[in-house]
Amino acid sequence: MTSPCKKKTADLVIPMVTPLTKAGSLDDSAVERLVLHLAGAGADGLLLLGTTGEGPSVDAETRLRLIARARSVAPCHLRLYATALGNCLEAAAAEGQAVLELGAEAAVIQLPNYYPLGAEEQSDWLSKLVNCIAGPVLLYNIPASVHSSIALEVVKRLSEHEYVLGIKDSEYDSTRQKALIELFRNRGDFRVFTGAGPYMLDALMAGADGIVPGFGNIVPGLYRRLVDSACAGNDGVARLTWQSIELVTSLFGHDGMRVSPIVGQKALLSREGLCGPTVAPPLIRAQANSLSQLYSAMDGLQVA
Repeated sequence: MTSPCKKKTADLVIPMVTPLTKAGSLDDSAVERLVLHLAGAGADGLLLLGTTGEGPSVDAETRLRLIARARSVAPCHLRLYATALGNCLEAAAAEGQAVLELGAEAAVIQLPNYYPLGAEEQSDWLSKLVNCIAGPVLLYNIPASVHSSIALEVVKRLSEHEYVLGIKDSEYDSTRQKALIELFRNRGDFRVFTGAGPYMLDALMAGADGIVPGFGNIVPGLYRRLVDSACAGNDGVARLTWQSIELVTSLFGHDGMRVSPIVGQKALLSREGLCGPTVAPPLIRAQANSLSQLYSAMDGLQVA
């Protein structure tokens, strides 16, 4: 996926972390600070309550409060997408309807995460969910979390539904990412957003409609430059920016040596006064020595 970008523009949609107080409740003032910060840094939209936003780890009331608060403080041009979660069809549909009533651009829907599902079962679940929500939805493919990947044939079938606007695909499969972009290249009514970090530059150059980078919370300006330079055909700037992004993302991990992405990003945002470091269970805050190493490494980066 290294051909020149086929689109003049693409969207930067940042999956925002969910600001929490020390007691674990929603931090309303931090929501405002963070929304305005990301909007000011060039985000076209925000995805609320996805993986980075700890959506499955906060209760339904908190999820809906976050959407309402974010919409109330967001600039009018900033599009908000929010996940509608649940393994029960009726519950997921009710949350999807509530998401739209609170002002989200679309409800973001995914497969249930318990039973392995074949293509027909996937199509049946998603079609019923879309019909129950009866409003704009964005498909969300994240097999690392739900343990099933939405089959391309199912995506193609659902793309014909009047309410389905597109897909955010976070599967770590470069062949699939390329296939999705090619499949919908000439479909102006169906948008493909790449959420798989390693493939974002290639996806933009191949003509993706946008990217959804989790690390956009801490370096939104770098991702804004990546999108703009890739879509302008400025290959040199895009690749230099990508190198800077890779330096940042290399500081995080799940190997016990580095701070995990969500925990580390909240800690860095806390240093900037944008939100507190609190994460929802089962995540826990990093040890002080690990955070100190992260801070030192981040401060020492030479990013272009």
